[in-house]
Amino acid sequence: MSNRVFLVLSVLVIACHITGATIFDPLNLSCRCSRVTRTFIRPSKYASVELFPSGVACRKMEIIITLKNNHKVCVDPKAKWLSDLMKMMGSENTVQFSS
Repeated sequence: MSNRVFLVLSVLVIACHITGATIFDPLNLSCRCSRVTRTFIRPSKYASVELFPSGVACRKMEIIITLKNNHKVCVDPKAKWLSDLMKMMGSENTVQFSS
């Protein structure tokens, strides 16, 4: 293998590693959270909330809260405060359909 080809492949692998791109798992079939917290996070600090249901890739539901300072926090779906928050959000965003 020539030095030029080796250099190009090395640069591509490093670029993929730095950007978080993955070569071997293009669908990113894995759990996103390695650690979860049960600590209460004030809703005023939320920038966004993402819910990922359990499935083939990850057997547990994952909830990721992005804070306004761009930190991401994985929250335990079984946390009491989170279930109360989800109920409150669900009651505010419920749409009634008539048949």
